[in-house]
Amino acid sequence: MRNPAFFQKLTEELSSSGDKMADMRQQVRLLIRRFGADNLRKARELLVKMTAGEEVNPGDRLILAQIYEYERMVDDARRQFEAMAKDKATSLSYIGGYVAFLLRQRNLEEADRQLIRLETEAPLSDGVLDLRVQWLVARR
Repeated sequence: MRNPAFFQKLTEELSSSGDKMADMRQQVRLLIRRFGADNLRKARELLVKMTAGEEVNPGDRLILAQIYEYERMVDDARRQFEAMAKDKATSLSYIGGYVAFLLRQRNLEEADRQLIRLETEAPLSDGVLDLRVQWLVARR
């Protein structure tokens, strides 16, 4: 993915597809795969535009939150995670990502609230159990 000509060709093809949000989402994926500070900045800028509207894809918020966290913009990451968690369309696995973020930030109280939500909706999930164990370890 480090071939600039290949990336440019894909970007040109995307811009002619007609589905602007899908094109932007694909550009974000390509930029992240290329890595580098400039590419992540461009991906973040696209995601900020994509999450500014009324109907936002929770997956877009998740990726934006993760980029913010990577860039040490923790308050911005938290805002995206919180907005994502409030969205009823958000996948339980995305909420798990939020819990993992909360654990990394040592916000055990909010992590517990979100874990209770996950345990209620997916009581037999191994992933939820793993997060609960991580929470218990963090409490020590």
